[in-house]
Amino acid sequence: MEQPSDRGPGIPARSERDRKVEGASDDGLVWEAEPGALRNPVLVAGFEGWNDAADAASGAASWLTQHGESTRVASIDPELHFDFQARRPQVELVAGVTRTVTWPENVFSTVRYSERDLVVLRGIEPSYRWQSFCRAVVSVVRRTDCEMVVTFGALLADVPHTRAARITGTATDPQRQLGLFQPAHDDGVRKRIAALDLDRMTPIEALSVLAELKKEVGD
Repeated sequence: MEQPSDRGPGIPARSERDRKVEGASDDGLVWEAEPGALRNPVLVAGFEGWNDAADAASGAASWLTQHGESTRVASIDPELHFDFQARRPQVELVAGVTRTVTWPENVFSTVRYSERDLVVLRGIEPSYRWQSFCRAVVSVVRRTDCEMVVTFGALLADVPHTRAARITGTATDPQRQLGLFQPAHDDGVRKRIAALDLDRMTPIEALSVLAELKKEVGD
């Protein structure tokens, strides 16, 4: 028998999200499915936020989940990391009645490809508790035995449309930069959440790449 709601008249009973978050760790990580054995996995992350010009980073992460055998395995509780005044949940109304509430999410999916498997993190930069957020990501990296972390970013820049986008980035292994992208000299690139500070939290190798897009792409 369904238990009565303790939230007062007219307020719906506890949602699936409320029940799921009860199993969250102190950094908000919630495992939703067993990731299983993965082949040479790499974690790839794309975040919405200031480094997601023209939705290039988050769109790339979404594309990866849509073009492989994808399974959602984990998420990070938004209650701990988001300012809901800045990033409001979406409410669906049907005939003036609230039907669903969709909260901002950071979701981990395993994606199987013929070459190798990926763990894709598609989400939003947190508003606060960044170190706790990073610990949650590192926990996923360790449990899935990822060999490397690659993060995407994009900014609008004064670049001609007749040339390919300039790619800059950082790497925990300087040899990885050779032939892949131009080293980023702006410390702001290193400070963004895409860097995840993995060099301090875990010895895993990490790359953070940033594409400079012409302004017309964002219009």
